Amino acid sequence: MLATTYLHDDNLRNDMLNWYCMNTVQFSIIRYTYMREFAMLVPKFSAADRLNRRNMRCHNTSHVGYFRRMHYQESLNLYSPLNWYYSLAIFKDGVPRNKVINKAEWNKMANSQMVGYDFLLDIDAGSLKDVAQAYQDAKKILAFFLSFNLPVEVDFSGRGFHIKMAYDLFVYHGFSLIQGEDNTIYDFYIKIAKLMTEKFSEMIDLGIYDFRRLCKVPGSLATYDNGVYVCYQFNSVEEFMDFNIDNYKFENYWAKFRPVKLRHPWINDNYTKDASKFIAWIEDAYDKENYKDEVYDVADNS
Repeated sequence: MLATTYLHDDNLRNDMLNWYCMNTVQFSIIRYTYMREFAMLVPKFSAADRLNRRNMRCHNTSHVGYFRRMHYQESLNLYSPLNWYYSLAIFKDGVPRNKVINKAEWNKMANSQMVGYDFLLDIDAGSLKDVAQAYQDAKKILAFFLSFNLPVEVDFSGRGFHIKMAYDLFVYHGFSLIQGEDNTIYDFYIKIAKLMTEKFSEMIDLGIYDFRRLCKVPGSLATYDNGVYVCYQFNSVEEFMDFNIDNYKFENYWAKFRPVKLRHPWINDNYTKDASKFIAWIEDAYDKENYKDEVYDVADNS
C-alpha cells in the first residue's frame, strides 16, 4: 500500500478525525448528501481500493458519525484517508438501505429513481502547481455565469474549482433525466462545458456528464499526496476573489477554527430563477458553426 510521510503524524490524523465531530461540518455535509448517493473513496495515491464505499445513505448527523467511526477512522489508520463525495443526482427517496434492496439491484434501477441532476463545471488543476491557473480560469467563467444573474455556487475542491447550478433552474425546460434518451440534461450540460472549454479554459473536465457522477462534499477534507485541504463553499464573490490556497490547507484552517458557514449556497444574493435566456444562449451559440468566435467575452463584463 502506498502512503505519504506526512500522514504518519498522529496529531494530524487525530485532528482530521475530530474535524468530522464538529456540528457545523456535519450539518454542512448532510445538506449535500440528503436524498443523494453518498460515497467514500481513497485518494489517487492509495492502492487500498478495498476501502472504497459507494451507494450509501447519509441523511442525518448520526449517519455522518457512523461513517466517521466505521470507515473514516479505519482509513486513517491505514494512511489512506477516505475522501467524501455526494452524487449530482437527486433520488426520489434517496439511496435505499441495504435491508430494503441490494446494491446490485439498485444500480440497475437508480436512473429511473432520479428526480434531479445538478450542473457541475469541474475546473480541475490536476496538480498543486496548476491551481493558480485554474483559479484565473474560474474567475472568468464565474463572470460569464453571473452575467445571466442565475444562482451559482462556487467551491474549492482541494485541487481545483467547482461551479454549480441547481437542477431546479432547468426542470421545466423539457430535458430528460434518463440516460440514452433524446434531449437529456447530460447532453445540455456538456454543451455548456464545451463552450466554456473553447472560450475560457482547457482545464475543464468534459468526462463527468453521466447520471452516476460524484462530487466532493463541501465541508469535507480532500487528501492528496502533498497535503490535506478543506473543500470549501465560498459565501460571496468577495470571499472567492480573496482566495489563497494556503488558507484552505487543513493545518492552517484548523488552527484558525474558521467555521463552515451554513447558508444558502449561492455566491450571489440577488438572482433570478428564470434560466430561459441562459438556455437559449447556450443552444444558439452551440448550434452556430462559428460559436468559438461568437461566445461571450468576459472582458465585456469587467
